Amino acid sequence: MSNSQCWNAAATEGLVLGLLRDAEPHDLPSNQAKDSFFQETVRKSAYSQFTNVFSFFISRGWTQPQPEADEELE
Repeated sequence: MSNSQCWNAAATEGLVLGLLRDAEPHDLPSNQAKDSFFQETVRKSAYSQFTNVFSFFISRGWTQPQPEADEELE
């Protein structure tokens, strides 16, 4: 996602959470997709905007990974 306005829009978390809550279990994202989404929110400093989404994932058995090291800082 290249448009940072989408990440920073106030309603984005609520929209994502609503979609996830309405989805059937077999329609939820894979753990790999959840991991990728988590890493992207960390890279974009948007993690705190999606804490309820990650809580939802965790409540359904997902294990949150460690944030990846930022290769640009190394």
